[in-house]
Amino acid sequence: MQNTVDKVSIKIQIGLYSTFRHLNNKPWFALSEFVDNAVQSYLDNKDLLNKMYGGKFQLEVRIKIDREFDHLSIKDNAGGINTEKYLTAFEPANIPKDNKGLHEFGMGMKTASVWLADVWKVKTKALGEDEEREVEFDLNK
Repeated sequence: MQNTVDKVSIKIQIGLYSTFRHLNNKPWFALSEFVDNAVQSYLDNKDLLNKMYGGKFQLEVRIKIDREFDHLSIKDNAGGINTEKYLTAFEPANIPKDNKGLHEFGMGMKTASVWLADVWKVKTKALGEDEEREVEFDLNK
């Protein structure tokens, strides 16, 4: 009887998300992931944004913490997540084709979101696209 194994599974299981909760993280590190995404979106769309605003575009990232309702909201006015990126943006470790910027590992938004909350939502409308998209993630489901 031979016990040779030629292949093993390396697929990522859904349980990976719950392990993000146990990372040694800090609130300001988690929040900085969203700021990084907004800055990278701005850098990716800088020329178009400046053209749209007559060279006077100013990136804004607003973080609102509502302790009474246990709610956190992060909004920016950068370029959004376009269709191509949206298709894989919620897969852990799906490294972007161009990973030379602030989004080098494809993990920041997911790990930060799960670390901060069981339920989180991303709403986006990319420059040059008509459709606003929304995805809701519930760790318990």
